[in-house]
Amino acid sequence: HSDGGANMNANNAMFGMTPAVAQAKINDLTLDKEFMSQYLGGNKEAMSRMTRLHAVAHPEVAGSE
Repeated sequence: HSDGGANMNANNAMFGMTPAVAQAKINDLTLDKEFMSQYLGGNKEAMSRMTRLHAVAHPEVAGSE
C-alpha cells in the first residue's frame, strides 16, 4: 500500500468507479447521440458528468490542473 495508490483509490471511491470503468462510460456516452447533443449544446449537467468521468479516467491530468 503506497501513499500514491491509497490517494488514487480515495479519489476513485468518491465516484465508485475505476479509471477503466470511467473510460468505458465516456465511450458509451460518446456514442449516445442524445447525450452528445446536450453535451455539445452546453448542457451544464451533461458537461459536469463528462468532466467528472474524465477526472476519474485520467487522474494524472485532473491532478495537474
